[in-house]
Amino acid sequence: MKPSKIKTREQAESAMDALALATHRRDKLEADMNIRLTAVRQNYEAELASLADTIKAETTRLREWADANPSLFDAARSLKLLHGTIGYRLGNWAVKLIRGFKMERAVALAKTILGPSFVRTKEELDKDSILAERARIPPAQLASCGLRLEQAEAFYATPEKTEAPQ
Repeated sequence: MKPSKIKTREQAESAMDALALATHRRDKLEADMNIRLTAVRQNYEAELASLADTIKAETTRLREWADANPSLFDAARSLKLLHGTIGYRLGNWAVKLIRGFKMERAVALAKTILGPSFVRTKEELDKDSILAERARIPPAQLASCGLRLEQAEAFYATPEKTEAPQ
């Protein structure tokens, strides 16, 4: 059932009281939950850290062994072992700069040699600059560009942070 509309100051005080009680109870429950979660995490952290170290060390050892035995991977990029599979995966293609090249130079050369279709140009409205200069830009000028400045107003209700009665 939806609560009735507030019509008097007394009803507003009562509503704020209910809001404060609910907020304080929620905050208390969240704090209790966080304390319990922290305790549970602490019970597992040491073992998880040890397991992560073991996983990293064994993966490194397997990688070193695989790198030292490339002939085992001639027919396939993977090798089935009793308890799992090791192998090499190709990643996605990537475009990288050659050592010594700067991005600006690569863009200019790609535009000339490969063609302009391989260079992106993105124009977008610089909203931050418009907001920074809003005092000197007349609203009519903005409107002629199809723009307007807007500032929303949001209602808030903030209960006091004192201890709420149980």
